[in-house]
Amino acid sequence: MNILFICDEYPPGRHGGIGTMTRALARGLVAEGHQVLVAGLYPPGYGEKDYEVDKGVKVWRRRMGLDIGWIGNDYSLKDVLLLKVLRGSGLMRLDVLRSARRFHAFILELIESHRIDIVEWPDYHEYFRDLPGSFVWPSLPVPLVIKFHGTESYIRRRLNENVDPRYFRLEKMHIERRTVLVAVSRDTAEGYRALYGLHGEIAVLYNSIELPDLLYSAGRVEQRIVFSGALSRLKGLYSLMKAWNMVHEECPDAMLQIFGKGKTGPFVDLLTQGARASVSFEGFVTRERLYSAFAVAAGAIFPSYTECFAIAPLEAMAVGCPVIYSGRSSGPELIRSGVNGLLVDPDDPAGMAGAMIRLLKDEALRASCSENGRRTVEDRFTIRRSVADHIRLYEERVVP
Repeated sequence: MNILFICDEYPPGRHGGIGTMTRALARGLVAEGHQVLVAGLYPPGYGEKDYEVDKGVKVWRRRMGLDIGWIGNDYSLKDVLLLKVLRGSGLMRLDVLRSARRFHAFILELIESHRIDIVEWPDYHEYFRDLPGSFVWPSLPVPLVIKFHGTESYIRRRLNENVDPRYFRLEKMHIERRTVLVAVSRDTAEGYRALYGLHGEIAVLYNSIELPDLLYSAGRVEQRIVFSGALSRLKGLYSLMKAWNMVHEECPDAMLQIFGKGKTGPFVDLLTQGARASVSFEGFVTRERLYSAFAVAAGAIFPSYTECFAIAPLEAMAVGCPVIYSGRSSGPELIRSGVNGLLVDPDDPAGMAGAMIRLLKDEALRASCSENGRRTVEDRFTIRRSVADHIRLYEERVVP
């Protein structure tokens, strides 16, 4: 089969779980003999090559018209102010509309020139929020798989926030173009069905990862907890900061390492004066650097308010690092609390603190969570299994 993935965060630039999963799945499909292309309309300042071949995967990074070097995509004050001016003037919306139309024309060119059989497209991109409400999605001449990773409206609804009707309309129109719908967890499938009034089957294909060679070093465990993810309230970071103040009082030698993109100021302000020196914000780092941190940490924590199905906990578990995960949304589909990890409520800083202190102090608990967590990923969430599941879906329901 010839498959085109739409992705605007293909590594190695700043990326999240969608970028990680797309690369792993694309490489796995190529290894099985399929032709795989990846194309995306990238945010200003992303960088990286406009075109490259990554282990057989052909990757195109298309750019916004305003991406002329002014914006660094590094969450600086200059970027924030410049984006505010561009949006306030209407220039951003005009440029996004033009860029989106050029990008969709490019997709049609790729479909024709590479004889594409299937297009797989996420439910949402950052540039959606700058499209005018009157925008109409063009149709595609081949089957379209829409995969649910978390739209703006879905996340807002999960956070009990107001849903913007313009976002909702654009998202729903995009979703309704689909031939097949795919969710990355059962919880996500049911949430989308209720929010968008969807009917019919929604396939569930969990996110998966490539197993790293690096394994947990039980004999070298440091008094350290690791967080990985975007620096945002959605990821439970406000509660984590409050929880860490409690951990610091009980375990003053312990350290909290935070890896991820975003502004640090709002979170630093929540730390007590005494706890601040025990927290380090490492920014966006390579996968290898993150795995090295997991390999010697007493635990990794991911207290999100909502996750369709996060990659970061899988990465920690694959190394063998004991994981504390959110008990909300898809968390219980991955973790059996006390067996292969611990579940916490993101609105309960005291409970989060207690879970971190347990891993810092209880060697036997760390060992059991480490072993069972690694086995969970090996048995259920390897990219090899995911590739087979995707091929089966494509052959049975998309291009039978």
